[in-house]
Amino acid sequence: PALVNSTRVDIDALVRRLSASMTTLTRSAAIRRIYQRLAKAARSEIERSSYLVLKQLTEGGPARITELAQHFGVEPSTLSRHVSSLTESGLVRKQADPSDGRAALAAATADGYALVEAVEKERRAFFASILADWDPEDAERLVELIERFNHDITDHLDRE
Repeated sequence: PALVNSTRVDIDALVRRLSASMTTLTRSAAIRRIYQRLAKAARSEIERSSYLVLKQLTEGGPARITELAQHFGVEPSTLSRHVSSLTESGLVRKQADPSDGRAALAAATADGYALVEAVEKERRAFFASILADWDPEDAERLVELIERFNHDITDHLDRE
């Protein structure tokens, strides 16, 4: 066993468990099922990937397609399809970029903001129902550890 914070642990076994848990959480049908449940409750039929673009626009404000593509790590053409779909649905509008009249920004509409708020309200209720039977200290610790883990992943990637 290796030392982690001066405690002997089988780091290989720990990493395997972490990897399996992360795979289950991020790659399984569970994420799709959760989103489908939330979207249905919010009376939405947009794809999860388009929803994530819409949510980014509501949180980060209007943005160019290239900026959004960079944020999500996808090609601009892929992002453009999502924005077009959201525009056709009335959830996003295109507007001139005040810093460059030749460029356009994608911006969430009032309906887009309302949809994100409805889905996020359902998300909060869903997670609250899961945590309702947890010891409050365990629930708090879980959130703290996930926040720390996310921060450390970003830090590690930014150093590369």
